Amino acid sequence: MLVARRRKRRRDGEVRDHKITVQYSKDELGEIRRAAEERGLRLSAFVAQAALEAAQEAPRRSRKTCGCQQLVAVLLEQRRQVAGAAANLNQLTRYAHIHQLVPDGVAPAMARLVECAARLDEAAVRVIASRDS
Repeated sequence: MLVARRRKRRRDGEVRDHKITVQYSKDELGEIRRAAEERGLRLSAFVAQAALEAAQEAPRRSRKTCGCQQLVAVLLEQRRQVAGAAANLNQLTRYAHIHQLVPDGVAPAMARLVECAARLDEAAVRVIASRDS
């Protein structure tokens, strides 16, 4: 006669009745087993606890990195603008050398390049500061 085995209940009374399968290398499994033993947990309990802790930490991490992702987007846009301004300045410089004449657009192009570079520096400082906090 087969008797249905009842799953153990956790301290909070919740039954764990869902199962997943994961694969580890020999070294990874050894490291996980040692960590579980050090904490006095069965391997499955240790893995479940670690996964739940990681899942609960993920929203906090994503909120923290969200601002950083926005700053990275600003950096990339500023980099694009600096590259465009530098290309314009190169064209004006070439024109000046060929025609022995400094065109009217040089001063505004230089000002835009300096402005873009300053914003790029500011954004880089903000990304570094947010990464360190």
